Amino acid sequence: MKFIEKNPEPTIFTKWKKNNPRGIYEKLDNAVRREVRLSLITEQKGLCCYCCGSIKIDSSHIDHYKPRSVGSLVDQLDYNNMHASCEGIHHSAKNCGKVKDAWFNPEEMVSPLNPECETYFQYNVTGAIEPASGKERVKKMIDNFGLNYYELQAARAAAIKTTGLLTVGFDETQRQEWLQIMEDVDLEGNLLPFCTAVIYCLRNNP
Repeated sequence: MKFIEKNPEPTIFTKWKKNNPRGIYEKLDNAVRREVRLSLITEQKGLCCYCCGSIKIDSSHIDHYKPRSVGSLVDQLDYNNMHASCEGIHHSAKNCGKVKDAWFNPEEMVSPLNPECETYFQYNVTGAIEPASGKERVKKMIDNFGLNYYELQAARAAAIKTTGLLTVGFDETQRQEWLQIMEDVDLEGNLLPFCTAVIYCLRNNP
C-alpha cells in the first residue's frame, strides 16, 4: 500500500451529482465513471491502491473503501471513498478490490488515505507481506484482500530481484540509485509497480 494524496474530484463528476441530487452510483453515466477512474489512476500514480501493481484504465475498477453494501448513499458518491483497484494479478480476481468485495472492519484495516499507511506493512525478498511490528491488527486485511496471493508475491519478488539487491557485490551506490528510481515518477507521472515493497527491502536488507 502507498499513501494516496487525493486531488479534487473531476468537474464532470461534481456537475453530475449536482444535476442528480438523488443519484446513486449504479446510475452514474459511463463517461463520468471513466473520468473518475482516470482521475483516481492519476492521483495514485498508476498504481493499484492496495497492492501497488501497475494499473491502467482497462485493467482497473473503482473500488469503494467503505463498500456500497455497508455504506450510505452519500458514501457511494463520495470521491474520497473511491480508489482505483487492480482486477487481480493477471486479471485473476484473487487479490485487492475484487476479492475484498464487501468486507469492511475499520478496526482491522488501514486506509490508503492515512499518511502513515505504509508503516503498517513490511515485506521480505520473497515478496511476502506481513504486518509491521505493533501493527498486527492489519493481518486480517492482508488475508481478506489477498495480498499474499502467491502470484502477487512472485510479482513483488521479481520487482525486488530486478534491482540486483540479492546479487553478490550489490553496494550502497546501487542501493541509493535504485531508491531514487523507485521514488521518482516517469514522464507520464507513474511510479514503478510494487515500489513500496522494493523500497522497503532496499532500506531494510544489508
